[in-house]
Amino acid sequence: MRQKAKSALRGATVAFGAALLVAAGTASASAKVGAPYIRYGNSGFNVQCVQYALNHWNSVQGGGSSHLISVDGQFGNNTLTEVKRYQSAFGLDPDGVVGPATGGRMYWAWIAGDTDGPACYQVMPTQS
Repeated sequence: MRQKAKSALRGATVAFGAALLVAAGTASASAKVGAPYIRYGNSGFNVQCVQYALNHWNSVQGGGSSHLISVDGQFGNNTLTEVKRYQSAFGLDPDGVVGPATGGRMYWAWIAGDTDGPACYQVMPTQS
């Protein structure tokens, strides 16, 4: 089971890395503080950043493969469930919307130190 979760995370990370290469040339240059909120029904690179952060958090906290989600850039039911779970775990309003409080916590805790950080910095809504 643990090996399955690691394989799923590795596959998601490889797919995310490939998406970064594509998005680096096409991502908008919106500043992080002014980046749009990310919510159910959205799609694109910003959603991939959220999904990547959620999977990273789940793998570190031992959530198991049942909480890993596809890094597909589609903010659907699975992403919504995991965003709400993440928000609840950190005492944030579990509304399922990645705004400045949720996006900032996700970015600075789970993405900033990775090589993927600079690209996601441009699209994750944060407070700083």
